[in-house]
Amino acid sequence: MAARKGSGSIIVMDDEDAIRRTYREMLESLGFSVVCQNDGKAAVDFYRSEVEAKRSYAAMIFDLTIPGGMAE
Repeated sequence: MAARKGSGSIIVMDDEDAIRRTYREMLESLGFSVVCQNDGKAAVDFYRSEVEAKRSYAAMIFDLTIPGGMAE
């Protein structure tokens, strides 16, 4: 059976460096391009700018339990 390879870009947002690094290594080994952000506001702002530039993403992975994170 042939190994499957992904394509496209993924945004990963997590406040822990080790988690971001693990996601990046895992997803890049599967063929994805990965952009990491360390807080929710930065991730949302980055995504908005990418939408305005007409760039798309295959997925977004966000940590939803950031202490003192976005309350909006």
